[in-house]
Formats: sequence, C-alpha cells, structure tokens
Amino acid sequence: MTTWGEVSRAALPWWLRTGEGGAIKFTIDRMLGAMSQRLYDGLLARFPSYAPDDALPYLCRDRRVTRGINEPRASIVARLLRFLDDLRVIGSPFALHAELRAYLQADVMIRTVDRRGNFFTTAVGGAQSVALNTLVWDWDGGALSAWSRFWVIIYPADGVPWAASVGNVSGATWPAGGTIGTTATLDQVATVRQLVQEWSPAGTRCEWIIIAFDADTFGPTDPTAAGTYRNWGVADGADYVVARNTTARYWRGVPGT
Repeated sequence: MTTWGEVSRAALPWWLRTGEGGAIKFTIDRMLGAMSQRLYDGLLARFPSYAPDDALPYLCRDRRVTRGINEPRASIVARLLRFLDDLRVIGSPFALHAELRAYLQADVMIRTVDRRGNFFTTAVGGAQSVALNTLVWDWDGGALSAWSRFWVIIYPADGVPWAASVGNVSGATWPAGGTIGTTATLDQVATVRQLVQEWSPAGTRCEWIIIAFDADTFGPTDPTAAGTYRNWGVADGADYVVARNTTARYWRGVPGT
C-alpha cells in the first residue's frame, strides 16, 4: 500500500528529500501516519465486528447490552449487532428471560409468575410456554388486586451458573465478594437485579428473585408453589418453623421501571 510519505516525496525538491530536510520530512510523515491510523482505528471502533476488545464495554453501555459471565467475543458482538431488535420487545417476559440467559451464559430454565398465577417459562433448549391463571400465587397474603407484582425464578442445573451453598457452616467459607446461599458473587447478583429492573414491563415490580435448585418446584402444576413465603419462618404454636422451600434461595427483587 502506498503511504503518504511516498506520495509526497515525489512532489518535493531534492533538498527536502535528502539530508536534514529529508529527516524532518520523515518525522512529519511518521506523525501524520500515526494520526491517520488513530483516526481510522477510532472509526472502526464504532462497529462491533471490528472494534478492539477494549472498545466493547463502551459499545455495551451505549447499546444497553450487558456482557455475560465469561461471554466470548463472538457472542457479545452478535448481541451488539442485534440490539435494536432486542429492544423492540423490551418489557415482555420472554425478552427478560433471553437477557438473563444471555448474561448467565447458560441454557437454564427461567420463569416469571405474576400475582394471579400467570406463568411464563423458557425451558432448557429455549422452548417457550405460557400457563394463565393456574393458581393463586399467594406469596405473602397480599391483595389480588396488586397486579403489578411478579417474581423471577431461575433454575441452575449441575452447578451452572451457580451451585447451592450454605456459607459459613461447619467451618465452610465463601470467597471474597461471594454470597450466602449460592456461589454467585455480589456483582452477579447486582447485575441480575439490574437486568430484571431494566427489562421488566413499565409499572411492574419484581418482588423476589428465586434461585430454584429443584426443577420441579415453583411451576404451574406445583401445589406448593402457592405458599405464604414472605418470611423465612412462621409461628407454629410454640415453635418457629421454616416456611419457605429449602431447595431454593431467595434474593430481594427490584422496583419497577
């Protein structure tokens, strides 16, 4: 490829092509070349397919795309290219499922259920299903008119993306930045909550995010799914007994958009 220096050299008198004049011209040519390359690289950085790795976080921020856990370059580039198509369906249950699965980088089942027992499920493999008015989801004895409340249920499998953990019990410890109950880090919990908030329907409120380690729980045909689980335990006479399903872990939800 012909450079700027080679083109301009032919148009200069001999005394600017040799000696001190040539040295000065060489320095100027190198500076112009570096500036031109910087401009060229900056233009390419706008395009996900050509952007360097250190430009991808800025593209993710601008396009409202959250990079997944250990997500490879090819995957995040593909999502950056289709960001407008994804944003067209923001606010639907299945769009939220897709974003969570993309962040988790795991083919896991995800459900959302609202106060009236309307279940929306993305199964392992990506199949989607809807079950309407199957049961009264009575989480805390709240009024049925609280239509805006919903719950997100994530079903890890075989330790992916997280395994169950009991934390500091019998001498066991969890890593710095970890959480009690799962192997998720604090940053991962915060990111999941942020995604739920950003991709929820306007005017709704996610009450809890349930990490269910038993795929048969919290489904539209699970009779124990409709329980009063507001507190970890309830009074039973003189005893205080566990109220929640112990095969799951529970994260606080987020306010609506």
